[in-house]
Amino acid sequence: AELGDATSFYLDFNVDEVVVKNKTDSEGQSAFKKLMGDGKKTMTLLAFREAIEKAKNDPRCSSLVLRSSGTSENKWLSGEVSATSTMQEVRSALAGFAGAKPAYAAFSTFGELGTSNGLQAFTLASVCRVSISPSGHLSIPGYSSRAPFFRDLLDKWGIEFYVVKRNQYKNALNNLTERGYTRAHREATEHLLGSIFEQCVRDISDSLGMAPAMVKKQVDKGVLTAREAKECGLIHD
Repeated sequence: AELGDATSFYLDFNVDEVVVKNKTDSEGQSAFKKLMGDGKKTMTLLAFREAIEKAKNDPRCSSLVLRSSGTSENKWLSGEVSATSTMQEVRSALAGFAGAKPAYAAFSTFGELGTSNGLQAFTLASVCRVSISPSGHLSIPGYSSRAPFFRDLLDKWGIEFYVVKRNQYKNALNNLTERGYTRAHREATEHLLGSIFEQCVRDISDSLGMAPAMVKKQVDKGVLTAREAKECGLIHD
């Protein structure tokens, strides 16, 4: 935005209103939303990184505030594993800013009880000074994955798929050819989830100066109230 003769400003990043995507335009947005508009701004990951860098280097920019009500259309905040890399890129940009100027994260809550995983949102926010609503909570369990298998259904219809695989870890079509997880499929899935979880733990640990084992101990509790989160050092206010 044009700031004119403004002598000072802070950067307000509301993830409920700004959707950051790897690709351009309104990819994945329904025709209805395009027609009616939902008031949300969409920007590419590259544009976001450039904007954060510009604000960091602008002497008029005093600080950054990261905000969310706990609900967002940004898939990388919802616990969706496939979008974790986007969260990490956004976090890296925020970390660069936080290393030069004050950065604050004000969330109503992290994750909804029993319905969503707030671990990725908290991993992002932990690069800032974090505060949540007194009535909020941290719902930050580890990752899980589910896969539907249709082999029994297809057998009833007499449908059989012939799939050529280079090795047992090529599991893209297992939901059509198997009745459940194969050993290799389960191993690959657990390795992926474990790798992403360990990265989140390391990021939180580094930002908060807390031992990784202590971060995992809090994650294992599943849900923490705002008071409990503050007492164990996960949030500041």
